[in-house]
Amino acid sequence: MWRKTRKPNPGSTCYGVDPNRNWNSGFGGSGSSSNPCSETYRGTSPHSESEVKSIVDFVQSHRNIKAFISIHSYSQMLLYPYGYTAAPANDQAELVQNPLSGGFTIFPQCCDVNCSVEFFLGFGTC
Repeated sequence: MWRKTRKPNPGSTCYGVDPNRNWNSGFGGSGSSSNPCSETYRGTSPHSESEVKSIVDFVQSHRNIKAFISIHSYSQMLLYPYGYTAAPANDQAELVQNPLSGGFTIFPQCCDVNCSVEFFLGFGTC
């Protein structure tokens, strides 16, 4: 399964960046690679990929966003930030509520709710 973007990496025969590791939050930490041929290649800098930068620009231009959900279809889990540290998020108690009782009607009976660091150290999305 291809997980990286498709842009050529200058100076390399390998393509793409792992967009999950291209965010500013925890950029370059454990779980990411500086090797362009790695599946976990983080890119040259945070938000260097157009796919990630487009999302960042959209969110920053719409300051009234109440929630942001990134769907990863590989398994049946709803993951919350942060993946680069084991320190709990400020609103962890709210995040671990059962999606059915917490008002998340988009995900009826979909998934386990877990902190992403439990599965993907260096998963830099926020």
